[in-house]
Amino acid sequence: MKRYTLLSLAGPEMSSAVLFVNCAVGIDHSYKLISQTSKVLCKNGLNSFLKSVQTKFLLSIDRKVPLPVMGEVVKLAEEFHTSSEGLLVGLDLSGDPFTTNVSDIIPLLSRAKNAGLKLALHLAETDDRSAESLMLLQVPPDRIGHGTFIHPAAGGTDEMEELVNRLKIPIECCLTSNLISRTVKSYSEHHFKYWLNKNHPVVLCTDDKGVFSTNLSEEYRIAAETYNLQNDDLWRISNESINYIFADDATKTSLRDEWQICR
Repeated sequence: MKRYTLLSLAGPEMSSAVLFVNCAVGIDHSYKLISQTSKVLCKNGLNSFLKSVQTKFLLSIDRKVPLPVMGEVVKLAEEFHTSSEGLLVGLDLSGDPFTTNVSDIIPLLSRAKNAGLKLALHLAETDDRSAESLMLLQVPPDRIGHGTFIHPAAGGTDEMEELVNRLKIPIECCLTSNLISRTVKSYSEHHFKYWLNKNHPVVLCTDDKGVFSTNLSEEYRIAAETYNLQNDDLWRISNESINYIFADDATKTSLRDEWQICR
């Protein structure tokens, strides 16, 4: 049987690792790498850091595949979660939101969550999916993918926003992806700024750097220029993303120590 599975890097996990390299080599006020600092780091510690990078994986459920295949993905995730020594940490739900009745998927997601798997669920990606997005929020997810249309001003509902606020569910924000996909009209209208101003957990991500021809440094540059963020703001956003990675407390503590060094 063909397996409709995809191993993918978890959003903030990848964001943290990549941005650390950029922070560590230094960024000036125009967000260009400082070459001299980069040379020093390469000489004194970059190789050591790269050897310490930890990669975790999520199994991806593509919403266009048949329900039995989704069930197989969940089963595989449960098996790998217990046998991979912490390498497989969760599930990602993504793909065309118009292809599957989400009520059929909810039992699988609940089963995965009860098995200890973390859930990163794409939801509220279009402005006409409030009912199903609310169902997914009630699972609830450990992170939200996109979440473009959650709050009422963006086309969501008060109930959705209240739930996201109450549970403090982190939102993976993908500026370029949403602009190219035309779910936002401009960077300045992106919901990232709305949630940032509310001090809600947000993480800058690329979505898919190959498809959208971007990288994490570019997304931080866009955010800095669009929302008038300073270096301290960018460091804080990156540092706080450590709180939302799917890892144990020891790993998070170690990462926070590294971030303090590169501040």
